[in-house]
Amino acid sequence: SVRMFHILTLLRDLGHKVTFLPDNLGDIPPYGDDIRKRGIEFVHHPYCKSVRSYLEKHGQSLDVVILSRCDFARKHIAATRQFAPQSWIIFDTVDLHHLRLGREAELTKDPLIEATAAEKERQEFELIDEVDETWVVSHYEQQLLEAKRPHGSIEVVPTIVEVRGSDTPFSLRHDFLFIGSFQPSPNAAAVLYFAQDVLPEILQPLHGIRFYVIGGKA
Repeated sequence: SVRMFHILTLLRDLGHKVTFLPDNLGDIPPYGDDIRKRGIEFVHHPYCKSVRSYLEKHGQSLDVVILSRCDFARKHIAATRQFAPQSWIIFDTVDLHHLRLGREAELTKDPLIEATAAEKERQEFELIDEVDETWVVSHYEQQLLEAKRPHGSIEVVPTIVEVRGSDTPFSLRHDFLFIGSFQPSPNAAAVLYFAQDVLPEILQPLHGIRFYVIGGKA
């Protein structure tokens, strides 16, 4: 979500007329106001009944449509092609879900997760074949997709964050901080691995170091 917020802001700063249409049509404070303050049109309930109805009414005026995340892209691509046939459609993967699930399957040896990963791979490659351009966040993912879809347009749009900096010099800093939601299981696995296998090694030379874990659904 932070990444998408910056993408919308950058597109607006480049002079494009940008419209943000969330799948749930929700205007959730303070995010809606943050978007509107940047001159981005924000379409939401009750002024819009559905993504399809918006596309049906305004699709002919759209030059580019970015469909973000696999499930939402699959949900809306047919209506986008139907009502905005002139538009350049971009599938923003955010991260390759099948790659993440595949790694989880390797770790857990769970056949259900393995089957889910295979189905997600089918869905993502189906989208890649259907859209005009695909965005990934790393060169590793780009190379992986280009090997399997050499004729596809695969571009890297990395994760974007605002670096505020710090007045505290490195020599005066201490402790470790992890920030992330625990809904994606790789975050939980990473924290457990660090706490069990890495942190004990660090605590020996660095006495009194703390490891702070912050995030939803912990």
